Amino acid sequence: MIGGVAAGAAVGAGLLSWKFHSHAKLQGCVAGDGDVLVTEKDNQTYKLANKQNQSLKTGQRVELLGKKAKDSAGEPTFEVRKLNKDVGQCTSTNAAEVMTPN
Repeated sequence: MIGGVAAGAAVGAGLLSWKFHSHAKLQGCVAGDGDVLVTEKDNQTYKLANKQNQSLKTGQRVELLGKKAKDSAGEPTFEVRKLNKDVGQCTSTNAAEVMTPN
């Protein structure tokens, strides 16, 4: 009985850990034709893939959940799983960064 409870708790903890740690979270400004994200934290540019039918607009500030990867040329990409938050429009400082990504 105690072993079953402990095993159930371990499985539950493992699933929670997988859910919260297997997805990356990026926040930044959308650029290009809505297919590029410039992160606020380090000004890194990511090509967005599989946007889950999200219509992202240039200048929109968003928080996305997904998976970081690299394309065949070694450029960073981000496979979007979910639009976590729409946090408004980019500020003038963010907009300048979007216009001149890495």
